[in-house]
Amino acid sequence: MTPIENAVLIAIRDLTVDGVSPSIREISHHTGLVSMRTVHGSVVALEQQGFIRRTPNRRRRIEIIERTGGGLSDDRIAAMSDDALESAHDRIGKALAHRRNLSGLMRELAA
Repeated sequence: MTPIENAVLIAIRDLTVDGVSPSIREISHHTGLVSMRTVHGSVVALEQQGFIRRTPNRRRRIEIIERTGGGLSDDRIAAMSDDALESAHDRIGKALAHRRNLSGLMRELAA
């Protein structure tokens, strides 16, 4: 998540009242971002990454998908695009390989 996407997500959380989410313009004002295109692009990216869910053809219907237990909720995973899932899978694989390499190095140093 980029810093701009993070700011947009925080704005959505801060400005959502009684299930009514903010407009793109309200998010723009809250974040200080001038470009509506940037805000809209960030909303689309957050949806593709599974952080939010939007109701099609409805205004002010952005729902934040909360994380539970430090992992990804089933709703968040279901909302992720195929590209985002593949990217997450690749990053997890690299992180596991890195952890295995570090564990091996630590054993060698301890010996």
